[in-house]
Amino acid sequence: MDAEEDRPTGHRLPLFKRIVTPGIGNPCFAGLAQASPTIVNLAEQQSKLIARHLTGEYELPDVAEMAATIARDEAKHLGQYYSAPRHTIQLDFARYVRELHREIEAGRKRAAAVR
Repeated sequence: MDAEEDRPTGHRLPLFKRIVTPGIGNPCFAGLAQASPTIVNLAEQQSKLIARHLTGEYELPDVAEMAATIARDEAKHLGQYYSAPRHTIQLDFARYVRELHREIEAGRKRAAAVR
């Protein structure tokens, strides 16, 4: 990703799994999405990846993979909503949590391979 691609535009913030800026890794963000049931549930689920990342139990994918995942995730999550600024951070909570748990497991395997 170049610097221009990293910048938020059109009410979009390109974060891997809505948590991490590709190529930076820290800081991590939680709760920057609109989901039902509540933001607390979303942040709790995101904290599982953040905690593992901070303790070294989770390894982020490379920048190119993160960028590709961001594009896929946006298409998947935003495709069911009409195109409007208020829907740029919308997501299907249940689908997001399933994907997040799969990513946590993949990151655990990446971390184990690095050790």
